[in-house]
Amino acid sequence: MDIKACVIINAYYDKEEYFYQAKRLKEEFEKKRINCDILKNNFFPFVVEEKIKNKISDYDVYVYFDKDKYVLYSLEKCGKTLINGYNSIEICDDKMLTYITLAENGIEIPKTLPGLLCYDKNEKVKDLTIKNIISELGFPLIIKESFGSMGKGVYLINNEKELREKCEEVKTKPHLFQKYIECDNQDVRVIVVGGKVLGAINRKAVNDFRANVGAGGQAESYVLTEKIKTLAIKISEILKLDYCGIDFMINDEIYLCEVNSNAFFKAFERVTKINVAEKLVELCIKKVLQKNSLR
Repeated sequence: MDIKACVIINAYYDKEEYFYQAKRLKEEFEKKRINCDILKNNFFPFVVEEKIKNKISDYDVYVYFDKDKYVLYSLEKCGKTLINGYNSIEICDDKMLTYITLAENGIEIPKTLPGLLCYDKNEKVKDLTIKNIISELGFPLIIKESFGSMGKGVYLINNEKELREKCEEVKTKPHLFQKYIECDNQDVRVIVVGGKVLGAINRKAVNDFRANVGAGGQAESYVLTEKIKTLAIKISEILKLDYCGIDFMINDEIYLCEVNSNAFFKAFERVTKINVAEKLVELCIKKVLQKNSLR
């Protein structure tokens, strides 16, 4: 098939689990006789001078397993086919912006407060700020750095001392405060490709409150209800995501935890035996052929 594909990953990804997604996509592309290159972003894919000069504009489709929105923006301006698009990744990369966007569209979010950004590290967090956070959310509560992956930058806060200390630590970074949802330290990760739910896994924390497999959580297959399937599809449509992993916290209610535009799927494929990479490749081909038919 006369299609050239490119998978872009972060230059700092050195561990094997980071490469898994890219390698699996390359395997599935090559099964269909499509050339696929895996590129790290440390060769500086574009340069800005009197105009944008893009060094990797000769591929038909790009699967973007990174959050470097500037590279993505340059490719989008060149009219390239992307999985996912610039606006989608920009929103998903910012947890607070994700919650705002989804809440505006009727998705239930745990009560969340935007963090106050401090531009002078010598300034102390005000007592009134601490008082108002406690008044709104109580204990325990969650502090999340707005930009982060794999459970990093997420903190469980049990009392005022911990709250004050963590506020001082994160005050110069974008962050948020969120009501703690009791769900037995587990969540449900749903994978959506091309507006269709592929399946789900239940992730349970081991000696931690974070259920991320990357943070040591364990995974098992999970049977989805139609309600969660419908909700996952709606979220992917709101955010215009071709591919995503959506995490839900479930007790008596269903709460959105996070949306991942470049979700790892190694554990998902292992546990469910569902070929995520194949579905992603099929979507890439479909989007390229649709685009070519409009020329």
